[in-house]
Amino acid sequence: FQLTLDSEVQWVAERRLAEQVSRTRADSGIAIVMDVKTGQVIALANAPSYDSSRPQAAPSEDRGNRAISAPYEPGSVQKILTAAALIDSGTANPSTRVVVPGRLASGGRSIKDHFPHGVLHYTMRGVIADSSNIGTALLTRQLDKQQLHDYLVSFGLGSTTSIELPGESAGIMPKPAMTSGQRDQVAFGQAIAVTGIQEASAIA
Repeated sequence: FQLTLDSEVQWVAERRLAEQVSRTRADSGIAIVMDVKTGQVIALANAPSYDSSRPQAAPSEDRGNRAISAPYEPGSVQKILTAAALIDSGTANPSTRVVVPGRLASGGRSIKDHFPHGVLHYTMRGVIADSSNIGTALLTRQLDKQQLHDYLVSFGLGSTTSIELPGESAGIMPKPAMTSGQRDQVAFGQAIAVTGIQEASAIA
């Protein structure tokens, strides 16, 4: 077992992350620096953290490693994985056209985008560039639920990684028999939970 951390990068990551968490008044934050060619973790920082010489002085929730143990809904970052599944399966390509309404009925609710709009004419490239939830859901409706599930599993979601650190969570992965509404949500990063290390590995 050998650490791949770079002490200088780790030090910078910890300081910058702590500054950003403080500046934005966030409850917490994580930062992961990864070599995309090898998957080696160069830095893995958590904030708030604790003084290792006096760990008992910090709240218990700050003594763990949120980057591997605290699943969260990834949100729009998930669209990168969804787009990769759509392209690799041949379901869509960057030039595939899609008409995006202002709202989309889904599972008894309606999906909207982060910006108000009327009917928009997009390519898939535009859907991802503008981070359209509606456009992503519409494109993903053309992909079989089992296929979507299998692609996300192949990216490593729903299982632990090989990082070999204690307390790692597998996150939460919907089953292949997810509802149509769940598929819409999973497409743009809701109704699924990942850890920071899972998502960084998948994107890398």
